[in-house]
Amino acid sequence: MPVAITREGVARSAVISCERHGVCVAHGPQKHATIAGGPAATPRYAVCTLPVVDRAVPALRAFVRDAATRWGLSEETVYTLRVIATELVANVLRHSGSPDVTLLVAVDRPMVTIQVSDSGRWRERCRASRAPNEEAEDGRGLSLVRAYAARCRIDKTSRGTTVCVEVEEEPPAPAAHIA
Repeated sequence: MPVAITREGVARSAVISCERHGVCVAHGPQKHATIAGGPAATPRYAVCTLPVVDRAVPALRAFVRDAATRWGLSEETVYTLRVIATELVANVLRHSGSPDVTLLVAVDRPMVTIQVSDSGRWRERCRASRAPNEEAEDGRGLSLVRAYAARCRIDKTSRGTTVCVEVEEEPPAPAAHIA
């Protein structure tokens, strides 16, 4: 079952800041982060809200990496979560017009959920062709996300867009034994 946290829920539960990821986020009631649960805690979730600026993409990617690593997820799962976070946050930056973006990552083994929400309105980018193009530099984000996802849901409302992606946790690679 995916975990959903509203903007209001995020505002009430803030305990730490995302500033260490290179984006100042302490200037407003919704610009902050929460990380709950260590490796043994269940369920575990992390939420971060940042202004929609170019630096939000690497900052939220690092936020996901730090939370997932703290919870002991496999390197493969951490990689997958970072790719998904990058694509979804980049879509907010390019298409939403939102002033902020909220990312939630939650673990309820064996499922891991990433949810990205914005308060903007989808803006289509001008393209000469709508067909996928192997030569294009962009336009594959949601296809890539869906390739990793067990489930992907996009909810567009008058208050913004929320994309919720569930992936199955990859087991850790077996340790190599030296004879």
